[in-house]
Amino acid sequence: MAKKVDENEESKLKQKIFSQAVEQIKTFDLYSLRQHKPHGNLPHISFQVVFKGEDVEGDGGPYRQFFQDIANEL
Repeated sequence: MAKKVDENEESKLKQKIFSQAVEQIKTFDLYSLRQHKPHGNLPHISFQVVFKGEDVEGDGGPYRQFFQDIANEL
């Protein structure tokens, strides 16, 4: 039998980056995640990551930070 999640736990889950990502990825065209490797030294990213209210520089910085944060949460 599944454990019932109370409102406080549910609001904590909604604050997690992983939970937010799951909700947002539902709207993606999953084929668009298979990007070709760019020429030169441009970062190879499948989607753009924007952290609202935080200062992160460069194109690859937020992308790497996103996966680091998710790994820490899991």
